[in-house]
Amino acid sequence: GWKEQAVSELLGPVYMQLDRTESAFVRWRDQNFYLEAKVIGEGNRTIRDLLLEKGHLIPPALLKDAGELIEHYDYWLEMYESKRLAESPDLKTKFIFAGPQGYPFPRASAQRFQETFLSLWNELYGSGAEEIG
Repeated sequence: GWKEQAVSELLGPVYMQLDRTESAFVRWRDQNFYLEAKVIGEGNRTIRDLLLEKGHLIPPALLKDAGELIEHYDYWLEMYESKRLAESPDLKTKFIFAGPQGYPFPRASAQRFQETFLSLWNELYGSGAEEIG
């Protein structure tokens, strides 16, 4: 029912995008517009859109976390579009970070989403998810 739908349509995809963007940040040493646009940008937009479109699948305990993630991603996307997609893009700024403007990445919120995915996966399908985490 609801748990299976939440795992397959929201929590699993959010888990994968969080993992993807985290890996990209680890690789992000120098200015890399491809990594920024294709991995970070697409991942940020996908997570934000999933949370907004699949809000009915967010476990109540994660609603505040979802709001914090959405707020961060909204601001990051606003900065990204104004600096990189403007008529005269800012190519001097090495990285787009929302944290210094008061919208840091809510790491604890992301972690709670990932932990909830693993917990519900184990509850629904048995062991195996602990190998993911």
